[in-house]
Amino acid sequence: MRSVFVREKKIDIVRVDEEELQYIFSENEFLVCMNQETFEQVHVPKIIFGEPIRFLQEGMVLTIRFDENEKPLNGDLPKYVELNVTYAEEGNKNKSVKRAEVEGGISVQVPIFVSTGDKLRIETETGEYVERV
Repeated sequence: MRSVFVREKKIDIVRVDEEELQYIFSENEFLVCMNQETFEQVHVPKIIFGEPIRFLQEGMVLTIRFDENEKPLNGDLPKYVELNVTYAEEGNKNKSVKRAEVEGGISVQVPIFVSTGDKLRIETETGEYVERV
């Protein structure tokens, strides 16, 4: 894909800073996060994390990008999360996957050998099973 720029148009350059902040608790539509070096608390809108926010856990270190006015632009959870299986359907020998529920009530497709009580590594961006740990 090519980008064409018109000479008369101006493009604003925006400085973006990336910080790692520790999630402490939720407050309405915001996450309260702490800078681990200065201990300053920052309110970050939940919406910037999108669907992966369902995997958020207390104490998790988040990557958050801020504009030059210190406004949060977007953020990422860690790539993987490890959660315990709270419920797993019975396996069907005709299928290679089944539905399981992990901590937080999150439904995940897993291999038929996964059982209740197993700990799983799940990719936060896609919600897909990675491996049993």
